[in-house]
Parts: sequence; structure tokens; C-alpha cells
Amino acid sequence: MRKPIIAISLDSHEGGEHAYSEYPFYALRKDYAHAVSSSGGIPIMLPFDETSIDDVLEIADGLIIPGGDYDIDPKFFGQEILNDTVIINHARTDYDMRLLEKALAKNIPFLGICYGMQLMNVLFGGSLIQDIKTERKDAIEHKQPMPKDAPWHDISIEAGTKLAEISNGKLLHKVNSTHHQAIDKVPESLIIS
Repeated sequence: MRKPIIAISLDSHEGGEHAYSEYPFYALRKDYAHAVSSSGGIPIMLPFDETSIDDVLEIADGLIIPGGDYDIDPKFFGQEILNDTVIINHARTDYDMRLLEKALAKNIPFLGICYGMQLMNVLFGGSLIQDIKTERKDAIEHKQPMPKDAPWHDISIEAGTKLAEISNGKLLHKVNSTHHQAIDKVPESLIIS
């Protein structure tokens, strides 16, 4: 039996003086690929080539859309950009929208992390808080200081959900948090875990 192939979407940057490279590049933290490999899967990284989505999804057993440095354009949930904290990468969002639509149509399991979860919410008709600090003055701080991978705040998992099952019934976890946007309205077709 072959190992499962897990396709992972990438972040991208145009490069420049203050970036990793002065030339355009794709980016993904190593721990995403390592988590797939150490769990017995084969990670494959996906550049923004819409012409290859169907071919990739023919061999993919699962899909991960992780977070990144950019936000989803508010036009996808019927809003204008409200402030200068919203930074958009049209190429990534357009590619990831097509990828996720096609993966869901083929019933391929999907894990959305941060941006990926927000993308799923928007794709199903939900909306986002464009900037937590601006729109929700009473919210906890979600942009933690270094180290960014250290636990920062608690989350509660809903009993009876798939996430609760994966967590072996443990419903309270401490997580890191490095985002400035969050889900606002959740469509009826999704379940909050």
C-alpha cells in the first residue's frame, strides 16, 4: 500500500529589499512537511499553477492550506478593505480558492490552518473580521511576541466534533496565535469545532 500523498499550498512573496530574497519566492515552514512525513505521508508542495490543479488532485489523498503573510481580499465576502492592516496576495487567494473548490468537489479531506480555515469559511459564504484589534477592542491579543510557536492562549474544543475525537476527548488546549484576522459570520453549512 502506498503512503498517502498530502498536497500543501504555499505562501509567496515578490521579494525585495526587506524580504528573504530580492527575487520572488514561495515559502512554507518546514514543520508542515515534517508533520506529514513523520505521520507516514508524502508532502508535495504546490506552486500557483492553476493548470495543474486537476492533475494534482488526481493523486492527492489530502490537502493542507496553511497560514501565511497575506489576507483574503474582503471582496470575496462583500466588503471593501477597511484599514491598512489588510495586505492581499491576489495570486495566492485566487489559486487557493480554485484548489479548495476542486478538492471539496472531489471529496478530498482538507485541513485549513489560519488563512486556510478563513478561506474555507469565506468560500462557503461566511465573512471575516478584517482586523481584530480595530474591530473587537475587547478581544485578546492574537499577534503574540516571539517565540511565535510558543503556546499563547487557550482554546476550547466542542465535544462531539471530529476535532474532539482527534484530540482524544481533551477539550482545552493552549495554542500559539499570530493572526490579525478571524472568522466573523459562519455559514450554516459549517460546524464550529
